[in-house]
Amino acid sequence: MFDKLDYIESCIADYEARIKSDKKLIKGYKQSVKRNKVLLDQLKANNLSALHINIIEGFIKMDDHSIKFYEKLLKNKKAGLKKLKIEKFTATGGKFKVMKGGSS
Repeated sequence: MFDKLDYIESCIADYEARIKSDKKLIKGYKQSVKRNKVLLDQLKANNLSALHINIIEGFIKMDDHSIKFYEKLLKNKKAGLKKLKIEKFTATGGKFKVMKGGSS
């Protein structure tokens, strides 16, 4: 039982670290999108070639796709973390209270 509990706790720690890492990645991608949009506005204001503008627009699209991908991963990891915490609670002998009646 303690081996299972140790395993669950290590999984919880791993999930929490991965969630923290994914949040940092998402934040970095969002900052990159902001920087690229500012650069794109500057390129358009200076009437530079369409090639440069298309390259920056491509970077913005890639970063937007990366943000969506990591946000989906983050959502799944949070759901997995919640399941692990419930499993840890039940493994330690905790019992859920069943509420009867409506909300108070």
